[in-house]
Order: sequence, then C-alpha cells, then structure tokens
Amino acid sequence: MRIAGLVLTFAVTILFMSTTSARAQNPGSIVINPYAGAIVFDDGAVNDLGLEVDVGAIFGGRLIVSLPGNFRLFGAYGYAPLSMEASEFVGEPLAITDLDANSHVYYGGFEYNLYSRVSPTTLLLSAGIGGMTVDLEGVDDQTDFLASLGVGFTHRASDRITFRAEVRDHIMFCSSDAGGVVEEIAACFNDEILNHFEISGGLEVWLY
Repeated sequence: MRIAGLVLTFAVTILFMSTTSARAQNPGSIVINPYAGAIVFDDGAVNDLGLEVDVGAIFGGRLIVSLPGNFRLFGAYGYAPLSMEASEFVGEPLAITDLDANSHVYYGGFEYNLYSRVSPTTLLLSAGIGGMTVDLEGVDDQTDFLASLGVGFTHRASDRITFRAEVRDHIMFCSSDAGGVVEEIAACFNDEILNHFEISGGLEVWLY
C-alpha cells in the first residue's frame, strides 16, 4: 500500500508539472552522468543474524537521452561494496563477526525536469525498474526485481556541464528460498520489500 501511494503521488506530480511552462531540451540530446555517493542498505534478514550493514559508498553512471518536452530516458548502473558487522541493537551473531558483500544495481526508466525561467537550477524526478544483485561472501549471488524512485536537482554550470544531486529509494522486491532458516546468510529469509536509500551527486556531461 505504501509503494502504491508513492507511485500515485509521483504520477500526479508529473501530470501537474507537465501543465506548467518550462524550458524544453532538444530531443535526442545525449548525456553521460558518472556519479558517486552513499547507500544505506536495508538490513532485512541480516538483523536476524545479529548483524548490521554499514553505510557504504556507491559508484556508477547513467546514459541519458532527451525526449520531447521535459522528459528524458535513462539507463543506470551502480556498484556498492558493503561490509557487515555485529549489530549494537540485536543479540550476538551466529558465530559471525564480519562479512563482506557487493551490491550491483541496474535499472532504466524516465525522468522529468522542471525548468525555471529565472534560474539554471531544475527540479528532477525519476522512476525506473531493473534489478539488484547482492553478492555475499561465500554465498551464491542473489538477484531480485527492483523499482527505483528518485528526487533531486540539476544545476547548469556551462553549456555542456551540469551538476546533479539526488536522493533515491531502491525498492527491492526480495524473495528467498531460505524458508525462515536464520542459519543461512541472505538478504531476506521470506518474500519482503526492502528499501535501500542512496544519496549521490555527479556531473552530467552533454555530448550532443
């Protein structure tokens, strides 16, 4: 229900903003956006083992193509090396003190830019779908469906360089065959929704 509300709010906002006047981009413009930031990984089932995932760094890039109006099509990939340690809020872990993991997130979708007539700064909203692969040390990779919602801003520094910053919720629809057995290591032990929050920034480089 919470996810449905977020999607509905996002859709209504897009419809409202599409009725406002804004400076449109040239359709077909191509942009690359390397970025870096931090990700707060939803501990999910890891907490049941007495572990917590540390806040980690994320590095990635986007390829963006401008569409008619203020919409843009994008594809994105991010890599986040993660580490786990004994939780301060849960009981003693099951003979585990430290564990490393790698997270790969890849998704594509659409974004909307609301331009101002008087400022080079724009509001940015985006939504996409894709997948997230979690590679836990000594355990088979786990890949799950992902929906990603973001809000942020861009600021034009020159004709070909734009600064971009955003907050993003990677909504991971986690499924597991562990059947609630906490002796196994997994992102989740039962089907559940995990929210991984990303804060990132980078430069958009306009190639065309």
